[in-house]
Formats: sequence, C-alpha cells, structure tokens
Amino acid sequence: MKKLIYFIFIIILVLSCTTTRTTTINKVTVPKYVRFSKFNKDTAAYIKQNFENRKQYYIGKEFKVLLNDLELPFKSASLHNMMYKYEGKGRYSGGVFYFYDEDKYFKVADNKDFIPGILVKFAPPYLEKDTILFLSQKYSNSWNKENRKIMEKQIVESVEYFNRAQWTIKNPKK
Repeated sequence: MKKLIYFIFIIILVLSCTTTRTTTINKVTVPKYVRFSKFNKDTAAYIKQNFENRKQYYIGKEFKVLLNDLELPFKSASLHNMMYKYEGKGRYSGGVFYFYDEDKYFKVADNKDFIPGILVKFAPPYLEKDTILFLSQKYSNSWNKENRKIMEKQIVESVEYFNRAQWTIKNPKK
C-alpha cells in the first residue's frame, strides 16, 4: 500500500512539474497598452506599439476585441477581394483598416503622403465573397457600424502595421 501511495505521489509531482514548465514556455509577455495621447499624434507609433507589438493579445480572439481597444475610429477599410471564401474554398483573409477617409489614401500615389493603417488577417471560416463585395460597393470602402457588425466576429490570425505610401512606392501602377 505504501508503494502505491508513493507511486501516485511521484506521478502527481512529475505531472505538476511538466505543467508548470509548459505554462512558462508558452507564456508570452504582451506590452501594456499606451493611450494615444502619449504618442503626440503619431498614429504610426500608436499602431506599432498597441497593435503590432501586442498582436499576441489579439491573435485567436474576435476582431471586436481589437476594435474595442481602438481610441481612433477606423474611417475606411480596403476589403475588396481581401477576405472571403469562394466556391467553398478559402481565399485571402484580411483587410487594411485606415484612420483616414478613403479619398486621402487613394491620392497617396500622387502626393506620397504617409497613410498608416492596420493590416489584419483573419482565420477561417472566412466571410462569403458576396458579403465583402456588398460592403465594398455599398459603402465605397468607408468603415461604419454595418461593416463592424458583420466583421467583428472574425477571428484574428495576425496584426501588422501597414503604410499605404510605402506599399504604393514598392508596388507602382503599371
């Protein structure tokens, strides 16, 4: 009987040590959120600190968690052909969300303005192609409550800083 108790004690001890080690290895330290007012109106630094550097906090959660953390509202979103499923197969899985109106970020190729945004990729299941096309066409890439309601349940797969001006310079129109 003593051997059985000793054996159970050893198993519990080994299992508790293994669990502790796994938790420590998998634990990710996420930087604290910093309010926008601390960035002296530097939107790029705000995005990098609070969303790109803290992406582990958002990955695996619904998009609305990220939306709820925003102090600046999105004004436009590049969604067309970015996130949908077609004929039952997953296609692209994300969108670029901007704090500026659509007309400003479309003019960037001409005036080389600095247009920071957040590139968010989503995990399957993706929205239907018709849903994304409907939102893009109906609202001409403007961000609004209907877009949010439809997209907030999407699961975040990655979060990155995105600068429309740098992308346009690297990918000029042909």
